[in-house]
Amino acid sequence: ALPIYGGWSLYSAAGDGIKEWNEESPHSGRRCIRIQVGPEGAQLYQSDPDFPPGTTQEISFWMKASVPADLEVYIRTRRPPYDYLGKTTLSITEDWMRYRFEVTIPAEYTAEGNAVFFVFATPGTYDVDDITVEPCTTQ
Repeated sequence: ALPIYGGWSLYSAAGDGIKEWNEESPHSGRRCIRIQVGPEGAQLYQSDPDFPPGTTQEISFWMKASVPADLEVYIRTRRPPYDYLGKTTLSITEDWMRYRFEVTIPAEYTAEGNAVFFVFATPGTYDVDDITVEPCTTQ
């Protein structure tokens, strides 16, 4: 896996995947991460996310793709047998758009052994920016 920033890593079955900084057209700030996804797909993930047990959290991020694509987002154990806390599929567009994913964290949750996954299956170029995790305010 290839460390990126803020505890996020990139994995591809063909190796570490290809990533670079996009400094020409980030959503905000000076730059965003640009991921080149080949036919083997790729995963952007953060291990051992420190979510408060017994809460609902919102994961939000800005993303655009070179071609319209589906993106799976979920939290699960890193090793089989997989235990999912939440899973959704989002339709990514060619323009910057904010995406949100809510997940209820069980009272018995422990960070160790879990990960947040963004799973890219469609080949193309993806720009990702402003990933945040905050307590859900729509409860």
